[in-house]
Amino acid sequence: MGNHESSSSSSKKNDPLKQKQQKAAAKFAKKLTVMKMSDIIDEFSKIKPYNPPHAIQYHPHQTFKNRYRDIECHEPTRVILKGRPDEENYIHANWVTAGKQRYICCQGPLGHTIDDFWYMVATERVGAIIMLCDLVEEGQRKCADYWPHDDGARARYGEVDVENVSVGQSTLPRVHITILRITYNKKSHLLNHYNWLGWPDDGIPDDQLIPIKLLDLAKDCVKPVTGSAASEQEISPIIVHCSAGIGRTGTLVAIDIARARLHEGTTVLSIPQLIRELRDRRTHAIQGPSQYLYLYGCILQLCVECGYLEDSVSVRKWQEKCHAFLVEYKEAVLNR
Repeated sequence: MGNHESSSSSSKKNDPLKQKQQKAAAKFAKKLTVMKMSDIIDEFSKIKPYNPPHAIQYHPHQTFKNRYRDIECHEPTRVILKGRPDEENYIHANWVTAGKQRYICCQGPLGHTIDDFWYMVATERVGAIIMLCDLVEEGQRKCADYWPHDDGARARYGEVDVENVSVGQSTLPRVHITILRITYNKKSHLLNHYNWLGWPDDGIPDDQLIPIKLLDLAKDCVKPVTGSAASEQEISPIIVHCSAGIGRTGTLVAIDIARARLHEGTTVLSIPQLIRELRDRRTHAIQGPSQYLYLYGCILQLCVECGYLEDSVSVRKWQEKCHAFLVEYKEAVLNR
């Protein structure tokens, strides 16, 4: 038995992919833990103005379907509402990929775009929805009430029927789970709707592990898309949205992109480059310095949780500094 455990441990140490993962995490942590908080804020200020190098293209019929006038949807990566003419196929949503997982990053539905939202869910066979905002925050409407909330309740949105199969509370704090049955064109599928209420619009969550665990919950319930033109091995997409669909949404998806790259053994994990590539697909993703800092902290914690990095003194010290800085930043925002 002892020899078996020894050989198993030895094989893990000699695993080339594991070595690449650990090396990439070590490089990332070494660079990050010597950076001052002000260095990271400066880094964000340099990439904040970035948008795709090519002229951003917009759909001519989009204006009245956008929640915010100054946040337009990049046309080349936009989700096209299938089977509709050009003037009717617009939705404020973009495709983003993290490893094998496809994400649809979108704005929170408006009252007059709920039908489009559910049409997208049905035709793209979405397997999970992660909602990162509340319907109303600080007295401001952030998202339309777009799904039936009670057990057994049903609603019809355009051509799509949505049934509430069950409502539950996740083991994750402030995460509510609803299982919904989506029926369109005589075909039905189930999806899990996760509403995390622990991420304020003008701040960041207290916990750096919840985003990772929430992503895992959503990814556990998605399955390969079948009966479509896509490969049977193609995993059904996950929708992530907040209000505008760029700040909280961009941060969460960026965490999973970083995780995918670390898992693949990427030699150098550059967060500025990752954000540029994310914005090439979803413009304006990650809005403020606190979200950018939070992203760094989550990735560092992810390295430890995945076993790519030891929970060293330098890692803990940096996390403590980051937490203290974010607390001060939050207080400064509240006192403005």
